[in-house]
Amino acid sequence: MPELAIVQNEQSQRLEVKLRRELGETILSLLDDNGVEDIVLNPDATLWVKQMGSGFTRVGQMSGSQAVCAMNTIASMRSMVLNYERPVLETELPLDGSRFEGLIPPVVRHPVFAIRRRPRRIFTLDQYCQAGILTGKTDPLNRLRRRENFADQLADLSHAHGGLYGLREDDLYECDPRRHCNDLTA
Repeated sequence: MPELAIVQNEQSQRLEVKLRRELGETILSLLDDNGVEDIVLNPDATLWVKQMGSGFTRVGQMSGSQAVCAMNTIASMRSMVLNYERPVLETELPLDGSRFEGLIPPVVRHPVFAIRRRPRRIFTLDQYCQAGILTGKTDPLNRLRRRENFADQLADLSHAHGGLYGLREDDLYECDPRRHCNDLTA
């Protein structure tokens, strides 16, 4: 039995080496960078990274065949299958536990994936407020987000298009957000 454990350990090590080779130096260095939040491969074979506190930046390219090989290795390491019948891979990246989602044809024309790194830093609510991400009740934008304004906008859209999903303008106001909607068919 110990011999089986040795074989499995060697297989895991070989798959990890294979995955590192397939992901390439660019992605591996990004996985080691604590400021990186997301790594994305777009259908045009471009690699993008989102750093903490900034937007996405183009950092390189990865061929479709290289991406598919890496995704198949990840699937294999997770005892999953990625093929034409199962073109979506949702799992954790075996190297560091980051969330991983990859898609291959026929769902997409060219392979794509996204790696969402585990947060390296946890922010408090006060820090979100200081950064302007969370705002108080007096913020004018919050008034735009209120249910009444949403219902008004939906009613305007409904009226302009001759009824939205068969609802009349008056029907939108028969719902109370604290209870179930009234029967609109009566």
